[in-house]
Amino acid sequence: MSKTIVITGANRGIGFAITKICKERGDIVYALCRQSSPQLSALGVQVIENIDIATEVGISIAKLARLMLILTC
Repeated sequence: MSKTIVITGANRGIGFAITKICKERGDIVYALCRQSSPQLSALGVQVIENIDIATEVGISIAKLARLMLILTC
């Protein structure tokens, strides 16, 4: 059974690695980041850009994205 996963910082490093693993196991992945990368785009996950969770605005947008996921799943 696949899960719906939201990952922040998904464009590189540990966030990208987790995104790749979750996608490979069949999960529905929403990748949040400031700016996508070619590698992230190639994974075929839903990318939500312009998210910076180091700011209050970014946290609010991430919460809104999570709420939208709850409503659509």
